[in-house]
Amino acid sequence: MTRSRRDFLKASAAVAAGSLVASRSASASSRSASLITAPGLISSDLPSADDPAIKALMQAALDVAKSGGASYADVRVAARRQQNVNTRERIVQGVSDNDTFGLGVRTLVDGAWGFAATSRLDKDSVATATRAALEQARANRASQLRPV
Repeated sequence: MTRSRRDFLKASAAVAAGSLVASRSASASSRSASLITAPGLISSDLPSADDPAIKALMQAALDVAKSGGASYADVRVAARRQQNVNTRERIVQGVSDNDTFGLGVRTLVDGAWGFAATSRLDKDSVATATRAALEQARANRASQLRPV
């Protein structure tokens, strides 16, 4: 029986999805939910931007930016999921599923932009990232011809 490439892709995708679901359900029952950045995280476990804890971290970043001299600041929360299926000679070689979650801070100081981000979601890490964005904006001002 001759199979087409399309048949192969359908079959390998089904096998990969089935093995991924099986491994996820096994690991979900055995892992601790205390860490946000734990490997093997299922995307439904990721906090949303509407989560009060995330909003508090965003507000903390804005407060640090304001007290650091920023005339403008914004905070972005990003969740990203990357999935890969690797095949060779019609055999699935590997399946990976990676979720990341982080927070980015953009600041405007003396007419220059600065940006920093962190994947650690605690108040100290967010404050450190915000201070880094403020420092970067000040450093960028030295090479800027006209302020923003």
